[in-house]
Amino acid sequence: MRTGIKTNSTQSRGRPGSDAVTERIQAAALELLAQNPPEDVALSDIAAAARTSKQALYRRWPDKAALVIACIETGLASRPLPPPERSNVARDLSRLMTAAANTLTRTCTGRALFNTRRHTAYQAPARHFEDTLRFSVRQCLIASSFESHADQRADLLIGWLWLTCDAKHRAASWTLSSATDMEAEIEKVVFLVLGLAPAAPVIR
Repeated sequence: MRTGIKTNSTQSRGRPGSDAVTERIQAAALELLAQNPPEDVALSDIAAAARTSKQALYRRWPDKAALVIACIETGLASRPLPPPERSNVARDLSRLMTAAANTLTRTCTGRALFNTRRHTAYQAPARHFEDTLRFSVRQCLIASSFESHADQRADLLIGWLWLTCDAKHRAASWTLSSATDMEAEIEKVVFLVLGLAPAAPVIR
């Protein structure tokens, strides 16, 4: 079952991607991209933060876009979305959306994704994340009484997630004030999308 983020990027030059230098480069890139827009992050900045050289970067990735995309996709792949337990659709969707929200708001990967997703050269990870989340929502709904209009339900949940996390990003509020509050907020939205409750989502 596909529950993680599929990584399409390849490191087309040089050494294997699993060595310690590569890991340092990826960690440094995500840290910088989490705090700055991509146009303000130079390869020399990443190399310096990773305690290596620009040549080491070019041995692993052909250009900055390939490096950025690979780093974000690797980070997303390390946080797979939970598969449905299939005992309760609302609970499965709440677990899924909470995991996605935590990735977007509590990790350098998620912050880097937000800082890069509107830039044409770096949009692939955001598309992969959204496609995988949509697939996971459908997996929660399939063979249930909520399977009808599954695409519309997925669009509503994903749209709400982007808006909510974007609001927190713009407010520089990456540490959620209360995990319990966020989970309760997600549960309300899930119930609304499933038609189980009239409560409206609250975007803070």
